[in-house]
Amino acid sequence: MASADKRDSVFRFLRTHPAHVVCLQEVHAPPDCDFWTVQWGSAASWNYFTAILLSPSLGSPTFDVSHGGRVLASTFRFQGQVFKIANIYAHAARPARVIFFDELSAKADTFSSFDFLAGDWNAYPDPIRDRRSTAPPPETLSWPNLLPVLAPFADAALAGASSPYHTFHRVPRDSPSVHTRIDHVFVNVRHTSFSPSTKLLTYSPSDHQGVQVTFSTRAYTPRCCGVIIPSFFLPLPFALLPSLVSPLTVLLPSGTPPRSFFVLMPRISPLFPPASVSLSVVSLNVAWLLPTVVPLATSGMLLPMLLSLLSASNWTTVSLWKPLALPCVLVSAG
Repeated sequence: MASADKRDSVFRFLRTHPAHVVCLQEVHAPPDCDFWTVQWGSAASWNYFTAILLSPSLGSPTFDVSHGGRVLASTFRFQGQVFKIANIYAHAARPARVIFFDELSAKADTFSSFDFLAGDWNAYPDPIRDRRSTAPPPETLSWPNLLPVLAPFADAALAGASSPYHTFHRVPRDSPSVHTRIDHVFVNVRHTSFSPSTKLLTYSPSDHQGVQVTFSTRAYTPRCCGVIIPSFFLPLPFALLPSLVSPLTVLLPSGTPPRSFFVLMPRISPLFPPASVSLSVVSLNVAWLLPTVVPLATSGMLLPMLLSLLSASNWTTVSLWKPLALPCVLVSAG
């Protein structure tokens, strides 16, 4: 991308495939490339090996460069929630790549806090599924050296694809062609509600295809958090979510049909104002809605109060429904 014409071409391509986060490798950026960010029109970080370009909707992100630029991390905010992503570019030569993976694995704990790992890793997990060539495969793979880093992550790009695919294509005239899946997007397994959808993007000047992964919450089951209140006067714990547009639903274990939240309001004593539950607490309670009473994990002060009332009869379950979040899109282009 050191060439102005090539950079303009890449920007035009990316704008025709809009994403919240774009991860690039082999960008060959000079030390002073602020003008590139101005051209992009939003927050971005560049070095010789990697780059991360962000949508203006993600606010004011932060960046961190390590391993000589082969690992570029960013922390950003999406719909009020903070996410961390690392863009990793591994060496093409296997001996150097093995050393690099070993260095990353020695600090595997630092990567467990990330939500996404992406990039061109020049490696693949399955030599049968992820490689197609008449040339013999390498005797040993470098992928196992990266496994300590990937332990808390799942292969989102593969999970979101309708069939196996390859992202790198080398078709020389006088030797066998090679097609491999070396560009990856992984998601931390703590995001169990994320459903990935993968699309390959062809950019003709490159021998890599871009990997576009769109993450969305499962459409068939709304995310919710449950709280329990007895039929007598007890403060109602609830969460004030910025995206709350749906009314609360009241479910009675006795089989009574659901009623509006406002029917319940007269039963709440005005002497007890609602207890606020932080978003971090709510995130701990994200689960599929069960047709039974499900307690809410609250602060250390409120939890004993609820536990002391578990023997009370005629409990009511209040489910707070959160609308589905807009998809967050990641693009990894080699």
